[in-house]
Amino acid sequence: GYTEPAQALVHDQEFDRAPGSSAPEFQRTPGYPAFVAAIYWITGDDAPGGTGDAVIVGVQAALSGLSVLLAMLVALRLSGSSVVMLAVGLMVGLDPLQTSQAGLIVSETLATVFTTLAVYCGVRFLQAGADRLPVRWAAACGLSLVAATYVRPTTYYFPALVVLALSGAALWQRR
Repeated sequence: GYTEPAQALVHDQEFDRAPGSSAPEFQRTPGYPAFVAAIYWITGDDAPGGTGDAVIVGVQAALSGLSVLLAMLVALRLSGSSVVMLAVGLMVGLDPLQTSQAGLIVSETLATVFTTLAVYCGVRFLQAGADRLPVRWAAACGLSLVAATYVRPTTYYFPALVVLALSGAALWQRR
C-alpha cells in the first residue's frame, strides 16, 4: 500500500493511488510515501524487490537504531542514571516489533523516530526551567509531531496533549 503512491510521486509528481492513476490517495498520509519516493528517486529503482526497496530497509534499520538512541537519551535525561539508560536501550532495542518493522516497507519505523524525537525535544524544553523556556526545543517538538502525523495519523491529537502538558508545566514552574 505504500509503494504505489510513492511510485506515483516519482513518475507523475502527484499523490495518487498508483502511477498513471488519476485517483488521489486518501487512505494514506503523504509522509511515508514521500520518504519512499525520495529513496526511489535517488536509487532510480522502484521495481518491487529492487534496489530501492533494499535501500529503504537499510535506511529504516538505521532509523530504528536512532529511535533506540533517542529513547536512551530520554531515559538518561529523566533518570540521570546510565544504568536506566542502558536498560531502556536494551528493552527498546530488543523489542521484536522494533526490529521486525524496520525490515518491512511500512510507516512504523519512521513514525517512531519522529515521535521519539518529539518526546526528547519536549523533555529538553521542560528541563530548561521556567526562566529559560527555549523556543527552539518547543518548535522542534512541534515540528517532530507534525512530521510524525504526516507519516502516520495516529499522532493527530498529540499536539493538543503536548500543548496542555507544556502549558501546565510552565504554569507550575512559575508558581
